[in-house]
Amino acid sequence: MPNMSGIEAARRIKESDAKIRIVFLTLHDDFDFRAAALETGAEGYVTKARMGGDLLFAVSEVLAGRRWFSRGDGVG
Repeated sequence: MPNMSGIEAARRIKESDAKIRIVFLTLHDDFDFRAAALETGAEGYVTKARMGGDLLFAVSEVLAGRRWFSRGDGVG
C-alpha cells in the first residue's frame, strides 16, 4: 500500500467502525507482524503462501463470528 501500511489501515478502519471485520492477506509470516495485526482488532490472518487453502475458510470463520489465523510456516 503506497500511503500507509496494512496495520495502520486496519487500525483506522476499526477506529471508524469496530463492527467491520478484517482479514489480513499478507506475505508476512512472522510473530511480530501477526501480533501487530491482532492488536488492530483483525479477526483473520492469511499468509499468501497458504492463501489457496486458507482464504475461503478464514473468511467463512470470520463471518461466523470466529477468529482465524493461518498456521505459521516460516514463509515470508
